[in-house]
Amino acid sequence: MKVVVVGAGPSGLAVALGLVQRGIHVTVLERASFVGGRVRTLQLGDHRVELGPAGILDDAPATRALLADLGSDAPKLVASSPRVSRRWVVRGGRARVLPSSPLSLLFGRTLTFAEKRALLAERSVEPAMPPNETVADFARRRFGASIASAFVQPMVVGVYGGDYEGLELDAAFPRLRALEQQHGSVVRGVVQEGKARRARGEARPKLVTFEGGMGALPVAMARRLGDRVRLGCQARAIQRSSTWHVTTQGETLEADHVVVATEADVAATLLDPTLPFAAPMAAIASVSLAYGRADVAHALDGFGLLCPRGEGYKTIGVLFMSSIFDARQAPPDEVLLRVMMGGPNDPDIHALSDADILEVAHREMTALLGVRGAATLSHLQRWPLAIAQYTPGHVARAAELDARAATLHLTVAGTALHGVGVNDVISEGARIAERIAGRAAERSATP
Repeated sequence: MKVVVVGAGPSGLAVALGLVQRGIHVTVLERASFVGGRVRTLQLGDHRVELGPAGILDDAPATRALLADLGSDAPKLVASSPRVSRRWVVRGGRARVLPSSPLSLLFGRTLTFAEKRALLAERSVEPAMPPNETVADFARRRFGASIASAFVQPMVVGVYGGDYEGLELDAAFPRLRALEQQHGSVVRGVVQEGKARRARGEARPKLVTFEGGMGALPVAMARRLGDRVRLGCQARAIQRSSTWHVTTQGETLEADHVVVATEADVAATLLDPTLPFAAPMAAIASVSLAYGRADVAHALDGFGLLCPRGEGYKTIGVLFMSSIFDARQAPPDEVLLRVMMGGPNDPDIHALSDADILEVAHREMTALLGVRGAATLSHLQRWPLAIAQYTPGHVARAAELDARAATLHLTVAGTALHGVGVNDVISEGARIAERIAGRAAERSATP
């Protein structure tokens, strides 16, 4: 059996590795000159700049299995600082500590009295399952409008970069639905699951990265695959006859199965009219700024800062990179910030010039974090199509697409369908490889 995987991000690489382990012939096509897609790290002098995700949680079984399979080729894990449990949120123009537990929410100063009362009342809100319920509607139904807009909205933007009014709960945050249905309350569920985890002696998941940054993971995966990965090789068309034919700029590859693990817009172009598909994408600008430690008034003692939509900033969030992973991101006398802009706070961010985006980012860091001096490093990464948005009806559309694709010996992978995180796509990649290998075994067993 021959499989062609289009796209050498973590998803496509995970599928390919899983297939190779099962003895299946694989070719991976990647139009760029590097692997990893958005999971990429730049070393700019003494500063380490992440262009995509800053880290992953260490509790994902598929990712742990992948690292174990890579063995000595696996990049070394680097744990985050204990300070990452502390997060900040802008409220009333000021940066305030975001409570990390239901009890700290109740007894802290961040919530108003009315909001604390709404939080207590959440335990008595009856579970419900409105069709295609959005994250915003769920949050308002269970916690009230004030908590939803001040806290849930910026946290959702921190994950998806998009508007929580347009995200389907069951697609974007299925665990919230599970907590409500299994425990009758999100708050009660969080508390009870925390108690159960401690009773089992399980530690809380930790944020980690890799020696050399997040980009080291796809590089290690591609190294294991060797010459099965073809860089600078763009799939221009895929067509189905008795088998699949994948056309590149130089040849046509024949395959029994094709896995399209590209960005949603590229997948839509390749699949149409075979399997029409598209997903909306949030626009994000990622600005990395380094400053002298003495030139930033804020202690930066935490993971980062969230900016709700109504606070008047183009910034949607700031990652305190040099605090998250200590001194690995910047020289000892400097700090490195990663300012995320756009999304629902400013969907037209990419209409600005590079200089204007950098200037706005610096100005807003001056207002939010007390920056006094000039940046020692400024780097802008534009992501016009950054993160897939799971709009209402996504779960049903994804299921229909998976079912239709299966009849064609085709699979759509990546962040567009079943999760936008690195752990999500690695887990999905392992499942896809197992499924394809199972079909191959069935075919070989058929007389």
